[in-house]
Amino acid sequence: LDLAAGYEGFRQDRSAAGSDELKQAERKTRKLEREHSALTFEMHTTDEAAWTALLEWKSQQYRETGKSDVFSYPWTVQLIRRLAENPTSEFGGVLSALRAGSQLVAVHYGLRCRHVLHYWFPAYDRSFSRYSPGNILLCRIAQEAANDGIQRIDLGKGDEQQKVNFSNASELVAEGFVDQRSMSRLARAAWNGGR
Repeated sequence: LDLAAGYEGFRQDRSAAGSDELKQAERKTRKLEREHSALTFEMHTTDEAAWTALLEWKSQQYRETGKSDVFSYPWTVQLIRRLAENPTSEFGGVLSALRAGSQLVAVHYGLRCRHVLHYWFPAYDRSFSRYSPGNILLCRIAQEAANDGIQRIDLGKGDEQQKVNFSNASELVAEGFVDQRSMSRLARAAWNGGR
């Protein structure tokens, strides 16, 4: 998400491109507030319930999709929590939370580095899925990020539908490896071929 022109510039750009994702998120926001309670958003929270929800919801998603659960490794959780202890505008982990009244609806953990927020671990309460809470949360993060000097939200590699629908810019991303050990090279080639 290119936010260099602010959130309103991003919004106009998406509208001009024919995307109605932001309008849908705004409509679902109003519906969620009508049917439950007013929404509150925290760009960075230290609330333990938000941490617990992130780990539980994301781990459940990883299990159901057959992906490796990065949160099953204690060092991963220790690292992201430590990075979020004292975030600054230069660097740090950011745990964002969206609530309907007192009910936690969606959370996101990302990493800020100066003018870029890396969108890493979004998760939401499935009982609210008809309101698309992940999209509402992404919009709120983009609004607050633009107000805080963040010029880009990097959604990471991949062409998942949410990324396609919300993105107004892209960068070429490549990955690879160099290995001089023949057995390791063969094993990695087999792994990548299977993947």
